[in-house]
Amino acid sequence: PAVREATEAVTLALSMFAPHTAEDMWERLGHQPTVALQKWPEADHSLLVEESVTA
Repeated sequence: PAVREATEAVTLALSMFAPHTAEDMWERLGHQPTVALQKWPEADHSLLVEESVTA
């Protein structure tokens, strides 16, 4: 699932620079309709919190 999510996010980002390639990737991932109509991924701010261990 993580690889698929990453591939989808990269495809969405790529759609701005290489729309034909991104469209092909989007269809191969099994999505419809066009990648151009999709929302951009939103940041998960909880992942920005640095975890540290103190001894």
